[in-house]
Amino acid sequence: MRPYDQHFCRQQSRQQTSNQMQRHAMTLLEVMLVLVISSIFAMIGIKHLMQSGQGSQRRSCELTCEMLQHYVETYIDDTGEMPTPSLREIATPQYTGGTLPTCPVTGTSYTFRGGQVICADHP
Repeated sequence: MRPYDQHFCRQQSRQQTSNQMQRHAMTLLEVMLVLVISSIFAMIGIKHLMQSGQGSQRRSCELTCEMLQHYVETYIDDTGEMPTPSLREIATPQYTGGTLPTCPVTGTSYTFRGGQVICADHP
């Protein structure tokens, strides 16, 4: 091998090593970019899940209010009287099975005010 060829081979070898080092640096950058993007998607997903959970809890409370409102209307039809705000008159086996349901989210009692059953926590 001639001296010129040896010099050319060494120079080419250095360039390949340099290119490989640059490629590894780019790969690290790509991994970091993927991690950042994945983190953003995860935060968005978690936020969405939390909001949907709160919406379903509120809906559960609304459905319980509607059920109690139906019991109150049945009580009024049967007796001709309005129940007290505590709704204790409908806490019988005939209407609610003997116990009044509470808010499924907070456990607070429902009240009867202005002809409507309401939850203090979810008006």
